[in-house]
Amino acid sequence: MESKDKKVKDIFKDSQAKIDRLADKGVIHKNKAARLKSRLNSKLKS
Repeated sequence: MESKDKKVKDIFKDSQAKIDRLADKGVIHKNKAARLKSRLNSKLKS
């Protein structure tokens, strides 16, 4: 179970970095990036 949790956290961290990069490049709006990261975090916590 612990290895699965670590894998999920690694994927979550990578996803956040990719979302931030998209926002920095102007592909998506910074508020949308924040919303996506928030929703992703909510799904992870539940």
